[in-house]
Amino acid sequence: MKMKFIFLALMFWLCSSYTNFVLADEPCPDNNVAVFQIQKTRFGDANLVGFDCLPPSAIMFNGKKVFENSGMYVGFEGYFQQGNIDVLLLSTNSGGSGTPDVTLSFLLISPDQSTRIVSNPEFISKFGDIRTHQDNQGRIFVNLGFYEGHEIVAELDGAYLTIRTISKQGGSMNLNSCKELYDLGEQVCGGTLEEQTSDCRDYVTKFEQVAILWPLAAAGAFHRLSNMPGFKKAGYRKACVSWCTGKPVLYDEFKKLTCSIN
Repeated sequence: MKMKFIFLALMFWLCSSYTNFVLADEPCPDNNVAVFQIQKTRFGDANLVGFDCLPPSAIMFNGKKVFENSGMYVGFEGYFQQGNIDVLLLSTNSGGSGTPDVTLSFLLISPDQSTRIVSNPEFISKFGDIRTHQDNQGRIFVNLGFYEGHEIVAELDGAYLTIRTISKQGGSMNLNSCKELYDLGEQVCGGTLEEQTSDCRDYVTKFEQVAILWPLAAAGAFHRLSNMPGFKKAGYRKACVSWCTGKPVLYDEFKKLTCSIN
């Protein structure tokens, strides 16, 4: 009986110290590496993995960890080819609708399977609005969205990463974004505010400072939209107070006063 107990204890120790590779949708054992996504390249597989039942936080390439941001959510945002180099666009985010900002990096993979991370402190999409394209010269462009009316664009040319700010002042919001802002204002200013405050003007002032009364997802959407070119704070404030006090706001008027659309 004593020998059997020792044998079982030894087997338990061996199993607990062994690193298991499982798929992310399988039951999560202790001390495991879960594979959330596989991105194939010309030179091998890049795996998006998480450790010990936690969300994906690292990239492994051909069995070797090449990128990690512990405690954060890591993801693939794009795959490109630049000559004989393969390029992966990686994202890092703390998770949750209240933290939409995304930090980005490029992972460069050479034919000899060596890797290199290329990043920049300003390589950030403040609202998680990421669009990519590659020109016929192989350059990779990442549109990081708008901030204070300016468009932020990153460019990777070979291993050189540059971040540019393109002025869009004096323009107007696009129709889809304006309608999204209208629907958002009508829903929150005219719906939930009556339950949260009796002073609509005081609410609007507070919201512009800290956005403490809106649900996190709605606050994040507002900040993204209000940073677009053409947004007018005074027009939005007027509309929000009208909705909050139960007065209708015509969309045609909202377009002119808030989105600079004539």
